[in-house]
Amino acid sequence: MHYIYVMIYIQIHFTTHGIAYCKHLLSHFYHNSPENASSIEANGLDQLKLNEVFDKKHVGYTFDKVYYLYADQSVFNKISSVGIKSKENIHMRDQLVNRLGLTEEWKMIVDSHKENLEEELKLISMEPNLKRRSKEIMNTYWRNIQHYLIEDQIWWFRHHSNASTVYDDTKFRTVNLTKEYNLNDLRNHQLIADCLGKFIYDLTLDSPSKDLLINISLGSYETQLAWFVLSEKGVLPPSTRFISSYDDKSSSEERFKLMDIREVPTKLFTTVSENIELFEKTNSKKRDLANQLFKQYMNMGFSILLLGERGVGKSKLAEQHKQYDNFKSQNCAAFDNDNKAEALLFGYMAGAYTDAKKETEGLFQAANGGVLFLDEVHHLSKQVQGKLMKALQTDDNNFYRIHKLGSTREERIKCTVIFASNLDLEELKTRLLPDFYDRISQLIIEIPSLRETVEDREEDWKAIWKQLKFEKDFPGEKVLTDDPKFFKWLKEQKLYGNYRDLQKIAILYYAYLKFPPETKELVKQTHGYRNAYEYTTKEFRKYYLQTIKSDNPYLDLSSEPNSMINRLRRDIVHWAEASFGSVPEAYQHFKQIDKDTPTAKTLYEWRKSGNS
Repeated sequence: MHYIYVMIYIQIHFTTHGIAYCKHLLSHFYHNSPENASSIEANGLDQLKLNEVFDKKHVGYTFDKVYYLYADQSVFNKISSVGIKSKENIHMRDQLVNRLGLTEEWKMIVDSHKENLEEELKLISMEPNLKRRSKEIMNTYWRNIQHYLIEDQIWWFRHHSNASTVYDDTKFRTVNLTKEYNLNDLRNHQLIADCLGKFIYDLTLDSPSKDLLINISLGSYETQLAWFVLSEKGVLPPSTRFISSYDDKSSSEERFKLMDIREVPTKLFTTVSENIELFEKTNSKKRDLANQLFKQYMNMGFSILLLGERGVGKSKLAEQHKQYDNFKSQNCAAFDNDNKAEALLFGYMAGAYTDAKKETEGLFQAANGGVLFLDEVHHLSKQVQGKLMKALQTDDNNFYRIHKLGSTREERIKCTVIFASNLDLEELKTRLLPDFYDRISQLIIEIPSLRETVEDREEDWKAIWKQLKFEKDFPGEKVLTDDPKFFKWLKEQKLYGNYRDLQKIAILYYAYLKFPPETKELVKQTHGYRNAYEYTTKEFRKYYLQTIKSDNPYLDLSSEPNSMINRLRRDIVHWAEASFGSVPEAYQHFKQIDKDTPTAKTLYEWRKSGNS
C-alpha cells in the first residue's frame, strides 16, 4: 500500500481565494484512496466536481489536522478590497446563478445588507421567496463565499460546507495570526516570517507528527517568501513539503477554471547534498567518474556505499562538510558496544538505560534533511546491522522509519545515508549480514587509489602540504619548482598507503627544510643525505615502505621478487624434510602426485639458495 506521510496541511487565507478553494484542495486528497494517495501533484482538476466529493460516502485520504491561517479582516483590507465589494455583483456575474434562475433571489440576499452570514442564512430560511428555493441557493454559496468576511467564511465551512462532517473541529483548526502572533501588516517581510516561525514552533511542540504539507502559493507575496526563508533557516521540520496550486486561466470560459497542483522545492538555494564532492578538482578520468556518479546518486534517495583502499580519502567527506548542521558522520569502529551504537544512531528516551537522563536525538534525527556518513561500516556488530537493516527500509516517499531506544513511537526521517569501507566487496560480504549488505550496496562507488590517479599527483601534494599547514613556511608550488627531481620521484611512487603515505613524505620533506644548518651537516656526515630529496626518499624507503606488510609472510616490499621466491622454496624443503624424514622420501611422495615434481637434487638446491 502507498501512504502519503504528510499528516498536517497548512494554508494561509487570501482575499482572491476563499475558504472554498481550500475545501477543493482537501477534496483532491479525499478523492484518492490510501492506495494511490502518495501522489501530491495533479493536473486539470475540475473544481465543480471537486465541490461534490465530500457529498459522497467515500473513504479517502484525510489529514490528521488542517491549519487555516488568517489575519484580522482589517489587516487584509489594507492590501485588497476585492472580496467585500465584489459581493454586490454576485447575481450579475455568476453564469450558474443565472442559468438556475436565481438572479433575483441573490439580488434580494445582497440588497438585504445583513451584517453577517449567519443573519443572511436566517433570512433565507424565513423569507418565503427565498425559502422555497433555499436548497438551490445553499448549493451555490460556495461559489461566492470568498466575497464574505473571513470569520463568515470560516463559520460557513464549519457549519454548512459538505466538508464539515469529515473535517470537524478536531481536524480543522483556524489560527488568527493577528490575535495570536500580532501580525498586523501583510507587507512586512520580517514580521510575517517572525509570526509564521513562532506558529511553526508552537505547532511542532504540540504535535507528535512533524510532517507538514504547506500550500505556499496562497497569501501575499511576502508570505510566500517567508515560507522559503523559514525553510532555508531550518525552522521547518526537514520532512516538510511545499505545494503550489494554480487555476489554468486558459482552460475554459467558465468562472471556475481547471486547477493544477505542483510540488515545489523547499530550498531555493544550495543544500548540503548539492555541495558534496569527493574530489574538488581532478584531471583523472576515474576520479571524475566517481564525482559524477556521486552527484547523480545523492538525489536518488538510496543508500550509497563508498569502497576504496585505506587512505584514499573517504573520511575526508566528514571533514569537508562538518560545517553543515545536517551533515553528520560517525566512524563505526568507535562503537565499543551495541547499546552505545544504537543510542548514537537512533537516539533514546529518558530512562531507556541507566545513564539515559533525558531524551536525546540520534545521528539519524540530526541528519534529517541532510546526509549521514558512516565510515568503516564493516566494524558494525551483527546485532547493530540487524537494527540498521530494519531502519533502512524506506517507504514510497523515501522516508526511513526509526524508533528511539525506549520509545514505541515511529519517527520518519529523510536523509541520504553514505557507508564506507576499505574492504573489497568479497571480504565485505563475509563480514556483513547478507540482507544488510544488500541494503547498503544499492549504489556503489569505487574510489580510485593514488597510484591510479598519477595525473593528480601534483594537486594531491599541494593539498596535503596545505592541509598540514606547511604552506605558511614553504609554499607547495615552490617546493615542487625548486626540486623537480623530487617531484619526478614522487610521481613514480605507488603510495600503497595513499594519502597517508603522501603525508609521511610531506612530513619528512618539511622536517629537513626546517633543520638548522648544523643538523643538516650531521645528517650528511652520518647518512650521506645532502638535500631534502635524498633525506626524504631514503628515509621513506627505510622506515615506511617496509611497514607495508601482507598477510603472506613471504611478501615484503623491501625484498626483490627472487629473494622472496627463494625463501618460499627453502621453507617448502624444510617442511618436506620434517614431514617425510628426508628430502628423497619427500621427493618420492610428490612424484606420485605429479610426475613433473622437482627432483631431489633441485630440492637440495632450493634449500641452499634460500639460506643465501
